[in-house]
Amino acid sequence: MEYTGQMIEDLVFARVRSELASAIGGDCYKRDTRPLDSKQEDCVVAFVTGTSEQMQQGSVVVNVYVPDIKAGNGMFYKDTARCKELEQVLISLPGKMNIGNDVRFEKSGMIMTIEEKEIKQHFVSLKLRFKNLI
Repeated sequence: MEYTGQMIEDLVFARVRSELASAIGGDCYKRDTRPLDSKQEDCVVAFVTGTSEQMQQGSVVVNVYVPDIKAGNGMFYKDTARCKELEQVLISLPGKMNIGNDVRFEKSGMIMTIEEKEIKQHFVSLKLRFKNLI
C-alpha cells in the first residue's frame, strides 16, 4: 500500500497516543496543534520528510514537552529527573510501532532532551525512520 505523509503521521500519532497516554500528564497533538500556552506534559507528533520510489521512506519526530521547574530564586530549570524518565519510556516506543501495519519504524539517532527557552520547557525528542515497500 502506498502512504501519504498525513497517513504516516496518523499511524504514528495513533500508536504514540495509545502507548504514552498513561505516561504523560498532558495530551498528544499533531504538528502545530499544541496550544501555545500549554503548561502540560504534552506529546507532539510531526511528519518530517518522505520519499516515494520503489520504497517509501522518511522520518517522523515525537517530542514530549516537560515544563521547567521554578526555583526559589525565580529562575527556571530543566526537570532533569522527569526528562530522564521520559527518555527511558521513549526507548521502547520504536519496537511497539511495528504492530499491525506494513510500515516499519526504527529509531533514527539518539533520544535527547532539548531546551525551549522561550516557553520555559524542555522536550524529549525521538526521531523515527520509516520504510514501506510499495
